[in-house]
Amino acid sequence: MPGTDLLLDLRAMMPTLFPAVYGLLLLIGVPLLRREDQRWLWYIAVGGMFVCALVPVSLLYTWTDGLDYTLTAGIAGMEMVRFDPLALWLDIMFALAGLMALLVMPTYLTRAESYRSEIFPLMFFAVTGMTIMVATESLVMIFIGLEVLSIALYVMTGIMRDKESSVEAALKYFL
Repeated sequence: MPGTDLLLDLRAMMPTLFPAVYGLLLLIGVPLLRREDQRWLWYIAVGGMFVCALVPVSLLYTWTDGLDYTLTAGIAGMEMVRFDPLALWLDIMFALAGLMALLVMPTYLTRAESYRSEIFPLMFFAVTGMTIMVATESLVMIFIGLEVLSIALYVMTGIMRDKESSVEAALKYFL
């Protein structure tokens, strides 16, 4: 079938693409929200992270059509993304870790007296970096995943710009 390769490529990349696209949509949508409507942002982020966990679960448990366990996506001979059960299980664990972090985040942000709505898209970008690192065939993609994860984490570390300790921690993490 002519479209089968594209469908396999999309299926192999779905656990990585979903948190990236959701994070981008949140990043675009956050400035469009009024201050009163931003309280719904946490619910939207938690729902999105829950779906990020369900995407690899659905791929893992609907994988009964006899396909090879190591499907790859990319140009023939230059595959970049690996689609196997270990990567899917790790994607589930990363999404659940992101979900747990999102669940404790409102308490922490109110205690620290620093609510920043940009932290929710950054959480999705951190999960995207983690999923890139475990589902790759290339050392270059491992480096890209590490950079996506690191940038999101040190921006989250220094997001409380008015606190000296936060800025110092972000600078030390960056260096």
